[in-house]
Amino acid sequence: MNQFQLEISKKFKRFDFHPIQRKLYSYDLSEPPKLLKKFLGVADVVIQPEGKEEVYEALKIAKKYRMPVIPRGAATSAYGGVLPYKGGMVVDFTRLNNFEIDEDKKLLISEAGVVWWDVQKELVKKGLSLRVYPTSAPSSTVGGWIGQGGYGVGSLKYGSIAENVDWVEVVDFRGINVKEPSKFVGLEGTTGFIVSAAIKLKDYDDDVAFAFNTSIEDSIKLVFESKAHTAFFYNKEYIEILKEVRGIDIEGNTLLLTFESKLAEKDLNEKLNGDELIGEKLWQDRFYPLRIRKISNLICVEVILPIEKLPNLIKKIEGYPFIVVFSKNNAVVLMLLTIKDLKYSIWLKTVKLIKLAERFNGRIYSPGLWFSYKSDKVFPNFEMLKNYKKDVDEYNLLNPGKIFPLGVIPKLVKIVEMVMK
Repeated sequence: MNQFQLEISKKFKRFDFHPIQRKLYSYDLSEPPKLLKKFLGVADVVIQPEGKEEVYEALKIAKKYRMPVIPRGAATSAYGGVLPYKGGMVVDFTRLNNFEIDEDKKLLISEAGVVWWDVQKELVKKGLSLRVYPTSAPSSTVGGWIGQGGYGVGSLKYGSIAENVDWVEVVDFRGINVKEPSKFVGLEGTTGFIVSAAIKLKDYDDDVAFAFNTSIEDSIKLVFESKAHTAFFYNKEYIEILKEVRGIDIEGNTLLLTFESKLAEKDLNEKLNGDELIGEKLWQDRFYPLRIRKISNLICVEVILPIEKLPNLIKKIEGYPFIVVFSKNNAVVLMLLTIKDLKYSIWLKTVKLIKLAERFNGRIYSPGLWFSYKSDKVFPNFEMLKNYKKDVDEYNLLNPGKIFPLGVIPKLVKIVEMVMK
């Protein structure tokens, strides 16, 4: 046992140097081609801190040995954000799983490793509810989704997760401090590790969902004429997958509108012949994109673009199964690709979709590792964030290679993009 391993064993109760565990913690849901995979590292050690003080200890050791340190939640995304690109120490946050509910202020005070749906079940008992949560809520962690940023259930009314975080508690090399969220939401731990957060809540109300057989153009009109809190559009190819795998009896392009029951628009439903039975089935399956990879050998590619540009993009990707998640001002498009294809083919299609989205004023949903060279398109204040990163992480040890481009991988992906028409 070398000096580093000895120090880890003294400081932490839960750690693992076993090669199998280290390799298991060196993957996420992405399927990179061999050309990129050869440049990925393997974790040197996995630790499971049981509190924020242990997270700080991990960072102090990382700095002492100049070792990269990578935060990890449930690893339900496919952007490479949790991969130990340059090796290093993987910090598994799943044991930071405590939370409190401030009923008066309608705030959830949650540690990073808490699973969203576990929280929601407890909130309902108190007559409260999350305003937004990810479609991966049954397994996704609070810290993971805040760290990645983005949109989900409830975003049509309440916006992105960034708009629903009051404050974050962050660990960096300087210590443990409560911070304003803007330098941390969506930054994937590169500017500091989120160990807890305060998240805005709402009063609980039953959800009422209606399904409409309609086009994307008419769907956009319906979404913004309604008072729905969530709107998903499923194209006919995605519906065919649902029919085959889930047995839902539905045909063609379908819009799902979900309301808080006190705002459910019965008149709108009756006027457009909405189907409440199908709507309820689709609503119960709102977490399905998380499971689809295992069930149907599909992976998701996500882009975000202005609502008014959505029909332009849809025309270009006809034939592929996709879902649209509507937010206040933007639409997130989740296009599904089969992993039965060659991995290079998947990556070429992924890059092509991103380029199409950019043509229509859109962007990649999350830069992660693979598309870190596009971070300036995701973060308008990217130069400020870069300076902040240098200030708090002088040796670039906090999740290196994510958001802020580093090494060969982003250069290779950029070259692929440049040579594509």
